[in-house]
Amino acid sequence: RLEDGSLVKIPHEQFDPHFFGLLKHVVFKNKDKMKWEDQDKKLISSDFISTILDHPKLNQYIPLLRGYKDFNIFVMKIITNIENKSYQSLGYEISEKLGRDLIIPFCFIDKPFSLKLDGEWRSFTSSDQVKRMVSAQIVVKDQVVQILADSFLTDEIKEEKILLLIDEAIDLFQSLWRRGIFDLDANIMSDMGYYPTTRGQNRLMVLDPGEMLNDPSKINPSLLRKQMTQRYDFKE
Repeated sequence: RLEDGSLVKIPHEQFDPHFFGLLKHVVFKNKDKMKWEDQDKKLISSDFISTILDHPKLNQYIPLLRGYKDFNIFVMKIITNIENKSYQSLGYEISEKLGRDLIIPFCFIDKPFSLKLDGEWRSFTSSDQVKRMVSAQIVVKDQVVQILADSFLTDEIKEEKILLLIDEAIDLFQSLWRRGIFDLDANIMSDMGYYPTTRGQNRLMVLDPGEMLNDPSKINPSLLRKQMTQRYDFKE
């Protein structure tokens, strides 16, 4: 996070090139690129992942592990190399062109700059594809937690407020669809948050535009429905 409150998103291969290079060129050497039409190869479609998330002795520890930053970074590096997606940059192009006031503002940093990371100064250039993004005022997950923790609210009011949040998320999806944008990696809890529009009105926006698609012919609805129910944020 920068001094002005904005966020810098550094690709794993640039943030930790040595470990990422080991995974890419040794552990997962010759791994084929995952294309748009290969959504059934995403790890979320794996029965193995679902088994872990649903296991009665393991799922109780998942929330603790998700709160452990270094563990999550490690897992994401592994997933990035296993899936080896070829289409994330396209999602940013689509979002920048069509996502005004529906997708949180971002830009690629096109000038050389340096950041102090883990006590060490690191330099980056435009070729590193580092993104600068504004920070949402609050994400949906944090708002749900606040609602559930409010001792002054009855269970009925808590349920009503959470259902209103879900309605807002559905409305956001429908607004994206009307513009011809489809999100293949929708995480309602963690990847949606509130930010002012260009007119100054707070509204729910998508926070992670990396897997946006504007070609509905490449979408497999039955597969996406299956993946949605297997996501941890859905189970949570």
